[in-house]
Amino acid sequence: MSKETMSQCGLEPRCPAETWDTVKKARMVERPRASDYLASFNDFDELRGDRMHGDCRAVVAGTAMFDQTAVMLLGQEKGRDLTSRMAHNFGMPRPEAYRKARRLYQLAQRWSMPIVIFLDSPGAYAGVDAEMRNQSEAIANNILAMTSLRVPIVVFVIGEAMSGGAMAMGVADRTYMLSNAIYSVISPEGCSGILWKDKAHIQQAAAQMAVTATSMFDLGYIDGIVDEPGNGAHTDPALMIQGVHDQLRAALKSLMKLSPDDLVATRQKKLLSVNK
Repeated sequence: MSKETMSQCGLEPRCPAETWDTVKKARMVERPRASDYLASFNDFDELRGDRMHGDCRAVVAGTAMFDQTAVMLLGQEKGRDLTSRMAHNFGMPRPEAYRKARRLYQLAQRWSMPIVIFLDSPGAYAGVDAEMRNQSEAIANNILAMTSLRVPIVVFVIGEAMSGGAMAMGVADRTYMLSNAIYSVISPEGCSGILWKDKAHIQQAAAQMAVTATSMFDLGYIDGIVDEPGNGAHTDPALMIQGVHDQLRAALKSLMKLSPDDLVATRQKKLLSVNK
C-alpha cells in the first residue's frame, strides 16, 4: 500500500509517538503470553503434531473446559527467556504449526467445540525450510478452512499480530483486541523498509497503518476492545485474563445461539464486507 493509498483510505497518522508507545507495550516480554491464557482454562490437554511433518511449538493448542463447555484452544506462543523463545521459535509459526491448527479446527468441528484463538506473533517464519514445506499453501488453506467451519470462532489479539503469521489464524466470528495490542498486514519495520527504503520511519509507518485497537475498531475490522488494567496487561495479569474470560463468555453466549448454517453465512458475509 503506497503512502497515497493510505491517505485515500483515511489512514492518516493519529500521533506517531503515541502509536509507537502502543507498539512497544504490545511487544513487552512481561505481558501475559498465550500459554498464560491457555493455562487459565480448566482441564487443558495439549495436542501436538500436524500428522504430516512434525510439531511446531510456535502454536500451542489443545482441548479445555470453559464454564460447562468443551472448547478448542490455540495460542501463538513467543516464550519469555532465551530457552523458551527458541523452543517456541520466537512465536513465528512454521507450516506444520498451521497444519496442526487446521487439524484441530477439523477435530473441533467434528465434536461441535467452539474455537478460541490467541494471536501474538511477529509473523510467519521466513526460513528456507518453511518455504520448502510450502508455507504459503499452509497459510492459504488455513484461511480457506476457517471461512467454512461450522462452529463458533473467537479470536483475541493479546500482543502483536503481524502479517500472514496472524492472519492465517485470524478468521473469526468475533475478533477482540487488548487495548495495547496491535494488528497489521506487515510490521512497522517492514512497511518503513518498503515505502521509505529504510527503517527510520517506523513510527510514521505504524501510525499510518492504523495498527492500534482503537483504529482497528473505528475501521470496523474488529468487534471490540478488552481494556487492560493499569499501565498494561503486565501490571495485573490475573485481572487481564479475567477480562478476556468475561468477553469470551459474552461472545459464546451470543454465537452458540446460531445454527451452523447461520454461523458460516454470517462469517462469510462479514469477511466479504470488510473491503467495501
